Amino acid sequence: MDFWLFSPERDFPAHKKFDEYESFGEVKAFMGQVERKTRDYLNSLSVAKLRETYTANDDSGKTIQVTAEDVLIHVFEEEVHHRGELITLLWQMGVEPPLMSWKGL
Repeated sequence: MDFWLFSPERDFPAHKKFDEYESFGEVKAFMGQVERKTRDYLNSLSVAKLRETYTANDDSGKTIQVTAEDVLIHVFEEEVHHRGELITLLWQMGVEPPLMSWKGL
């Protein structure tokens, strides 16, 4: 979420590479920052803000125009994709995955 919503010019620290984190506490602290910023952003959204257009690059490097709504849908789809990957890896290791839905909260 931080990549799409919080760029360095918005005064949000860039995330570190995996091997640069020295403890799980650092990861949790960063995720807390991302969650707070995301919540603040989502709470500020209006229909007009959802329709605002931004310039981005697609995976091939082509410049495209996307709306804030497009980005939020993309982030949601990415989250679901990665959740599925984690479940698959756990199954391959013979581990029953924990509940990963709103029912597990």
